[in-house]
Amino acid sequence: MNWPQGRGRTACAAALATWAGALVTLTWSSWGVVAAVAGAVVLLVAGRVRPRALLLGLALVAGALSGGLAAHRTAASMTARLPVGIVDLRATVLTDVEQQFGEGRFLVRPSQLVTSQGPLAWAGPPLQVVLPEDHVGTEPRPGESVRVAGSLRTSPRVIKAIPVAGALRATSVDVVGAGNPMYTAGNALRSRVQRVMGRSSGAEAALLRGFLVGDVTDLAAIDQEAMRRAGLSHFVAVSGSNVALFLVVWWLVLLPVGLGPRRRAVLGIVGVAVFMVTTRWEPSVVRAGTMAVLALGARLVGYPLDAWTALGAGVVGLIAVSGDLAQSLGFQLSAAATAGLLVGSGLFRGRRPQWLWATLGATVAAQVAVAPLLLFRFGEIPVAAPLANVVAAPLVGVATAIGAAAVVVGHPVVVTVAEWPAGAVLWVAHTIADWPQLGVVQSLIGGVALMGLTRPRLRLPVVAAAVATAFLMVVVSAFATHVPGQPMVTFLDVGQGDATLLRGSDGSVVLVDGGRDPGVLAAALRRYGVDTIDLLVATHGDDDHIGGLMELPGRVPVGVFWHPDHPDNSEGLRSLAAAFDTAAVPKPGVAYRVGQFTIDVLGPKRRFDAVNDGSLVLWVDVSKGSSLVLTGDIEAVGQADVGPLAADILKVPHHGSITSDLDWLRQSRASIAVISVGPNSFGHPRREVIEALVSAGAEVRRTDELGDISISLAP
Repeated sequence: MNWPQGRGRTACAAALATWAGALVTLTWSSWGVVAAVAGAVVLLVAGRVRPRALLLGLALVAGALSGGLAAHRTAASMTARLPVGIVDLRATVLTDVEQQFGEGRFLVRPSQLVTSQGPLAWAGPPLQVVLPEDHVGTEPRPGESVRVAGSLRTSPRVIKAIPVAGALRATSVDVVGAGNPMYTAGNALRSRVQRVMGRSSGAEAALLRGFLVGDVTDLAAIDQEAMRRAGLSHFVAVSGSNVALFLVVWWLVLLPVGLGPRRRAVLGIVGVAVFMVTTRWEPSVVRAGTMAVLALGARLVGYPLDAWTALGAGVVGLIAVSGDLAQSLGFQLSAAATAGLLVGSGLFRGRRPQWLWATLGATVAAQVAVAPLLLFRFGEIPVAAPLANVVAAPLVGVATAIGAAAVVVGHPVVVTVAEWPAGAVLWVAHTIADWPQLGVVQSLIGGVALMGLTRPRLRLPVVAAAVATAFLMVVVSAFATHVPGQPMVTFLDVGQGDATLLRGSDGSVVLVDGGRDPGVLAAALRRYGVDTIDLLVATHGDDDHIGGLMELPGRVPVGVFWHPDHPDNSEGLRSLAAAFDTAAVPKPGVAYRVGQFTIDVLGPKRRFDAVNDGSLVLWVDVSKGSSLVLTGDIEAVGQADVGPLAADILKVPHHGSITSDLDWLRQSRASIAVISVGPNSFGHPRREVIEALVSAGAEVRRTDELGDISISLAP
């Protein structure tokens, strides 16, 4: 194994000290500063004898101060006083425009606000801008100067690790200035990649953009989830190999002006800065780019710098400058994986074929390094990640290299060739994603086995125990069943949206709506072992009800698909109906039988002007068991049409919006009222709705507070 030595060991120790200092102050604020300073004093006193202890003490103090400043910035943003109302501002764009709740949103750092009281210089925190619905033309890009007019309101939150004080609902947005040359070059390169790879609308082109610049905007959520479960998501996080490939292309393009090692080093540093803008400062790119800049800078001054020293010094510098990076999962995974790669690079040295064993050693070491973080954040790690990486790594390398060539030449044939290995990576991801994941207990067993293998005396018994454990896990998983022992309804936590899963003890499955995110829905279906759906229902065409269903056709077998008949159905709902041969509009007043469930369609009985009132309303019964009513987003008019519904369980309409008739809610008299809701800007659920339900004797349960809510429907 390749462990750090000398300066590399010192640099890595300093990195850990800086990281610890930042985490302590970010977590415990003022007490954290006291604890960090106390630890630093001990190290500084010891430093009189040991210079390394002095360095560690200084690193701890630097991290504590940086973390304290980051915590202060966040707190100041959360309590900032804003001139709410109509404003006109000049600002610098910080992020790309993203679609959220059907609206385009991006972050800006204002330099001036103009209110009814006159111009006001602004040195406060960033703001979020919500684009007007009729906005046309080029969207603002990071680094550009914009003028925005609209209505400003206080809305403190943290978006993409950036503390934001408020939201500005814009009436007009105008780009009034370009960014500096670095931003201009980075934005142009990102646009070039998107334009060239956008000629194909398939998943392969979307994945190629992820390989090249970390842009996974158009990569289906279900594909992203498969990449994560297979342990391949780091390939679209953009890291050291991408920086290296970019620098090679960068130097080739600038070859006429890049002769000589010193000039090439200077151009390389500029190129890394451009690449950081292109990839939008993803934490993994910032880490890899900083290491590259340190290596190029060391070459420029003739100072030898090994990889371990570059890693440690880079982490120290980045956290000392931006303490909130210490809490970034992307940064943590990137640094840990890099350390694992460096350790594992010599794990199987001397074995043939060298490329295979080198890849396997680096992959295994990297997976071991990031395993604690994955277990802490997600509760599981992919057991077959080393195998997936050994197979996918060369495919990713080929796809990325050909994709880079395609960006340069811009020919569609080259893009098509690059898509072939990218498609193979997707196949590997989806194949491995369904393999078992290791939880905490299994990971501890694996860790003990791995340590035992390094000790010859323990090797035989440890191997025997590991084989027996693995065999037992396979047998248990083979005979395990996800079919519940009694009929169940589960209101899935899909954020701001609706998704209700009905599972019978006979194996029947009904899914009503799917939330907004296909990846979230795919994870939920996998969690409950659902691989076939007997009846799929879209209550209406809003994105927070059908967005998650958009990737089910062709991936999950569906028996029958129900949808409402409304002249204003969304394009998404129309495309879903076209994708299923068994699509149908159920008839109101007719009872349908799906396994153990009897489903009565209560509405809509007629056409409504409002799409929400045209939602399918379903009454679900289990023989001699509980009843529940699924209401979609019906509002007061639709509620009056179906009348009070006295079921045991009520899915509260429209996420607890005030659009409900409070008397109708009281008259329904459900024992349990479930509100499917997540973070939102609409004020859902409303206090009046909850009070009406409680006054009628209902127990109110919310998915944003409880997560998935499962209730037995058994007699």
